[in-house]
Amino acid sequence: MMFSAKELRRLILPLVVEQVLLITVGMADTVMVSSVGEAAISAISLVDSINILLINVFSALGTGGAIVTAQYLGREDGENASRAAKQLLYVVGAASGFIMAVCLVLNGPILRVLFGAAEADVMGPASISTSPPCPTPSSASITAARPSSGPWAIPRSPCTAPF
Repeated sequence: MMFSAKELRRLILPLVVEQVLLITVGMADTVMVSSVGEAAISAISLVDSINILLINVFSALGTGGAIVTAQYLGREDGENASRAAKQLLYVVGAASGFIMAVCLVLNGPILRVLFGAAEADVMGPASISTSPPCPTPSSASITAARPSSGPWAIPRSPCTAPF
């Protein structure tokens, strides 16, 4: 069975949009830190390569799951198609949760193993960009009202970015 040009465009268009969005995220990261300096741009590039790898791994899992589900749907076996889709969601959810936990806990050692030869002024921002965000008050008025000296002083968060 041959697909028409219209059907192929309907299949290809979402893939092209996905790739454009992935590239845009990487470019936006670089643009946001471009005024900070070369070390920050290098750090973002290091971390982006890991992000792209993980995105491609999960895309491959999704594609494989879609193929298995499509085979069941082609056989008109809706029950097994639903089961395959459910298993895919569970596997991808568990794998992403596990990878997230490992990366949050071991971000420094992972970066040192992968990019050990990188300079310290690059590894610092790379480590920070893979760390969880520092807890800060969500309102600027709360931050401004916090006493910073005297008997009621509230210590500032130890989280600071080196760049």
